[in-house]
Amino acid sequence: MGTRYADRVKRRTWIAIALVALVAVAYVGFAWMYSSSTSPASDFTPKTPPAGGLDIDVIPQSFDPTTETVTVVIRIDADPLFYGPNGTLSQGIEVALSPTLDQNVFIFPAGSPEMAVTARLEVEGAVRNYPFDVHRTRLTATAQRLDQQGVALPGALPLNGGVRVSDGFSQWKVGSESNAVGSSTERLDLSLSFSRSDTTKTSALLMIAMMLTLGVVVALVMWWVVTTRREVDFGMVTWFAALTFALITVRNNLPGAPPIGSWVDVLVFFWVQFVLLLALSVCMTVWLRANRNNMITSDERQDAESKTDSPGSITLPG
Repeated sequence: MGTRYADRVKRRTWIAIALVALVAVAYVGFAWMYSSSTSPASDFTPKTPPAGGLDIDVIPQSFDPTTETVTVVIRIDADPLFYGPNGTLSQGIEVALSPTLDQNVFIFPAGSPEMAVTARLEVEGAVRNYPFDVHRTRLTATAQRLDQQGVALPGALPLNGGVRVSDGFSQWKVGSESNAVGSSTERLDLSLSFSRSDTTKTSALLMIAMMLTLGVVVALVMWWVVTTRREVDFGMVTWFAALTFALITVRNNLPGAPPIGSWVDVLVFFWVQFVLLLALSVCMTVWLRANRNNMITSDERQDAESKTDSPGSITLPG
């Protein structure tokens, strides 16, 4: 008997050690995934503007897949020939961006210390495919010199450029294609794509798996209650009720949670919520049936108390 107990303790100890090691490996792997999926701003090296032209860098700032808009900062660096001795533009430059949701043409007059603008772009994608949704947009840029009266001179300036991802944009993986790779062009065409980062996908899948596990456990408990006809403690009823509201919080705390109605709701959340409500109803019904003999109304209690002094008086339940 003692040997069998010692073997059981030893086995459980090794299982506990294995679980702790598994959690530690998962923790380190998740941290490594997060660090490798971010692109700090310090790692970005701006391109050199082409001779007599401009370098245009697009920096995404915020992305809302629900409204299908992305806000970007566009930093423009010109060839040193455009700058005077004090570091400001020696002549005006006009930059046209399309398609943007706000202003399309930006004018930088002579004497401007730097060239940077904020623009909003419309994106196309299906947020209902969370966390595997992909959103795409494009940006076209052209530029011209301005004379002293602010009139655009004929001839477009040569351009190059690309996309720079800041550290604050770590929830998204940004892909880009440019027609100015290794050369310059008078019309810069950039294609941008936004997909969830590996860290976001992993976190979302883990939380979805936990919701599914919760649904399975609740279904097993409900099946056990129905098939064995065991007495249900009222604490189990309150547990199911608390889980019903807690599940909503878990769903809304998904990283970059999509609006209600996405595939994660249709395939997981709604069904787990349904199982929880069904289990709550079943357990409440079983508890009421088991305790109905202990429940009397206030009128019945008063009537019982009035008969306590008479022969054949009854005893109150409980």
